[in-house]
Amino acid sequence: MFATSYLFVSVDPMAKYVNNMHSLIDRAGGEWFTFDPAYDAAKQIAWVEDTIAVRKPDAILMQPINEALLAPSVDKAAAAGIPTFSWDFDTFSDNTVSTIWDHFRGDFGSNLLGEYFIELAEKNNEQINVFEIWGDMSVDSSHARHEGFHSAVDGHPLITVMESGDLGWTSVELASSYVMDAFTAHPELNGTYQHGGGNAGSIEGLRAIDRLLPLGDPDHVYISTNDSDTSGVIEMDKGFVDAFANHGGWHISDVTPKIAFTYVVLGQPVPRFVNLPIFVVTPETLNDVYFFGALAAYPRMPEDPDLWPVLDYSPIGIETPTSDMKGTGYNPTADYRDPTQAMYDAAIEVMK
Repeated sequence: MFATSYLFVSVDPMAKYVNNMHSLIDRAGGEWFTFDPAYDAAKQIAWVEDTIAVRKPDAILMQPINEALLAPSVDKAAAAGIPTFSWDFDTFSDNTVSTIWDHFRGDFGSNLLGEYFIELAEKNNEQINVFEIWGDMSVDSSHARHEGFHSAVDGHPLITVMESGDLGWTSVELASSYVMDAFTAHPELNGTYQHGGGNAGSIEGLRAIDRLLPLGDPDHVYISTNDSDTSGVIEMDKGFVDAFANHGGWHISDVTPKIAFTYVVLGQPVPRFVNLPIFVVTPETLNDVYFFGALAAYPRMPEDPDLWPVLDYSPIGIETPTSDMKGTGYNPTADYRDPTQAMYDAAIEVMK
């Protein structure tokens, strides 16, 4: 029995995260119960404590609302003999068994979107002034996305960055307001980089001030985000969105139950950090970029998550655990390595 919790399900990528994770647990013969704290850390903390005292699951699979605030809850779970697996965000506790995430600060993280802007600027000999839309300034994951992006663009003569206020991940309306205000006051802005929570906020903000223009228009605003989501794919199909990373509702939710089953059912050690690589998807690659056996653009998949394929991460050392592995001494994560060029190249081979 797995207990699962997350930030919220008010945006498309989050709903896909949760549905796919639960589907995979079901398909493996497991059971689960879940809790939506609606981005209230106090409620998530209370839920963990109630779960420990009353439900006593075999493991907790949690996306912590705040990496530091939820750490004591992980410690309490460990003291009760319940392992915690942190997904998407780390939990700052030595008792966290494993964190499955996109390492945005790494060489295959948000820097790739920064490098995408550099390629555009140098190719077109164009100044690109990016409006960066923060996620939540109180959590490390948002700072990681900020630092990863800036590790590429800072100091480049053709790139400038202006930052928004705090968004708190959840509000499309606030993201739209930030965009409308910034682009009205600073018409020289011609790009967006959104930390996450989907594309809808930046898209609708630009649409409201008549700055949502198609690729190729001399006044086109370059739109990018870490998150793959349905609104981004729809608008990319229409010719408005330039790039998104594959962070979103699929790959982390695929690997997390695999790591949990490996540890809980097979009794095998797992890495403290499972750092998954990011890929940038553009209009030219939207229908062609495959990662680990499926299209990177998950909105192309059926609505029913039970029809989604189980991803194949074996090229980077993450095997899909099966009952046949139990008791054999086989360690499916023994060859796992942090993102390196060799790992990235292996993933590219799978995508071809």
